[in-house]
Amino acid sequence: MALSGRESYDRNLLALRAVQPTVAQVVDAAPIPDGVEEAVGRDGTRTLLLTDEAGRRVWFGQSSMPAVSAAEMFCNLSSDGGNVSQPGILTGLEPLVITERLAKHCAVFVVEENPLHLKLAMHLYDYSALLTSGRLVLVLGDDLAARLVEFFEHHPGYTLPTQMFTVPQRSPAQIADLQRRFE
Repeated sequence: MALSGRESYDRNLLALRAVQPTVAQVVDAAPIPDGVEEAVGRDGTRTLLLTDEAGRRVWFGQSSMPAVSAAEMFCNLSSDGGNVSQPGILTGLEPLVITERLAKHCAVFVVEENPLHLKLAMHLYDYSALLTSGRLVLVLGDDLAARLVEFFEHHPGYTLPTQMFTVPQRSPAQIADLQRRFE
């Protein structure tokens, strides 16, 4: 399926290829299924509708109001000055909101299990400056330990995230499992 936002996707992919070529290759290879439909959220934000495993229509990132939910989720963001991690790309807007509120030397590590979600978010939002500056790191969650080792071997100077955000789209068990895998 062809989505609008191809220019944004191409910029993001070019930036991702320069800093994380393996991730870029996996994301670019992810096919966009026919069930993906462009939509406008209840807050006026451009978003997507997907079809879940049960055949129901669901909002991308499980929010019909991406700008409102991302701003609200991270309105009280406090960072210890270290890198942070986010469990999934969610609506795609969250990494932009978080990086606005973090110190300029901090990065957001987005751990995403589904490369398609990264591809869809890259059609919606322009992350190219964050990717190029090293403030956004995309980590595929399929083999988290191996993916983190690969990243840190190719990007000396980074430190592991010191804080993992909890989000309503992930259960406490999912967050605990992700934290355990990080450790």
